[in-house]
Amino acid sequence: MDEQHGHKRNGDFQRGGAMKLRLAIFVAAVLATAICAAQYSIPSSTYVSPSGSTTYTFNSASSGINGACASSSATCTVSGLTAATNGDVVVLAVAFARSTLQTISSATGNSATLVKCTSSACATYNSVITTDIAAFMNSSSGGTSYTVTMSATSTATWAFAVLDFTPSATASYDTGNATGYTSTANPVGPSLSPSGTSDLFIQAIGYGSGSGTISIGGGYTIPTGFKVNFTGTKTAAFAYLANQSSYTAPTWTIASGSGPLSAMAIQ
Repeated sequence: MDEQHGHKRNGDFQRGGAMKLRLAIFVAAVLATAICAAQYSIPSSTYVSPSGSTTYTFNSASSGINGACASSSATCTVSGLTAATNGDVVVLAVAFARSTLQTISSATGNSATLVKCTSSACATYNSVITTDIAAFMNSSSGGTSYTVTMSATSTATWAFAVLDFTPSATASYDTGNATGYTSTANPVGPSLSPSGTSDLFIQAIGYGSGSGTISIGGGYTIPTGFKVNFTGTKTAAFAYLANQSSYTAPTWTIASGSGPLSAMAIQ
């Protein structure tokens, strides 16, 4: 009888030991899986999309403005600039005095391809002034002089601005739009629906009722000299806001008047 009980206890011990061994193997497997996941998984809250990583730095030495482009000419030049760095975004913006809508036709001074707003979306006019924006998105070489050509000659002096930015990654056109305003002291910029998550926004205004003070809200910067009275009754200004994850149309402050407003988003 004792021998039978001894065999039974020995069998129970062996079965218990096997169960403990299987449990230990299972626990070890679970722990190994958890450690691997902790080492190699990326929490969704900390993941940063590559498309949202681009940042932009304004280069004042590579930027300039001609606030007195020749009357009755379709071309204008800004010169004396420091050459843009390879990969830079070079924005061209105009306020063009003519009674019919004009657009930026072409430009020289950079070997990159000039990118215009889709369907001329950045161009508009108010029967007196046109504003429009285009850009060399990825400078392969930057000159010290830029010349822009409009789609027709002017009937009065006009303004042409060059704004250079260095991006941290390759930039591309996102979207653009334009609108007009009439008899208001606080016109609101064009609406935009950008798809980028760290965009550079460019704003342009033409003002057809005098040389009164112009400013812009929303955190935008008007670089020094980029606010010009290009005739006795016409003024233009150009502004930028960089590294933005969303867009709110900014408000310009001017004396009551009318004119065009253009905006471009670069991602």
